[in-house]
Amino acid sequence: MDRMQAKARARFAFSEFLGSSGKRCTPERLLVLDAVMEQRKPFTSEELLALCVEQPGMNVCRATLFNTLPLLAEAGFLRRIAYDGHVRYETVRPGNAVKPRRYMICRHCGKVHQADAPDLAEWVSGQNLRGFVAEPQSAAVYVYGQCSRCRRESAARKKKITSTNKSQSTEK
Repeated sequence: MDRMQAKARARFAFSEFLGSSGKRCTPERLLVLDAVMEQRKPFTSEELLALCVEQPGMNVCRATLFNTLPLLAEAGFLRRIAYDGHVRYETVRPGNAVKPRRYMICRHCGKVHQADAPDLAEWVSGQNLRGFVAEPQSAAVYVYGQCSRCRRESAARKKKITSTNKSQSTEK
């Protein structure tokens, strides 16, 4: 399916969802949907707002964006990734099932790397959750640490500090 067909299907599905929820399907909400569907990596609401503002002839304000994001999540177009007081979103494309995911989150730069985690669904299915019925396909694991770029930069800073300290101590 080409991008135009996918965009048309997503717009139709979202407008149907909005109608069934008693909400209006506005051009601004569709613009937010279009921007979401263009994303390939997890993104913040601020990054999405910047993309929406760049579109000529459309005025998507912060309130419209923040009111549309939960609707897109409820309609199944977004997955919300909340961690350490931050929120990012991941696009879920129509026709693609929501899959268990693992998110590796860098505590230094905030970058989120994601990957499928099929074994996680199996693990969730086997848990005794005191009557709670889990949705194994929507399970997510958050792993915090330091990405390779931040590790390299940190090592370079330490090396620079060490060499500066050595040169200062030899000058005395």
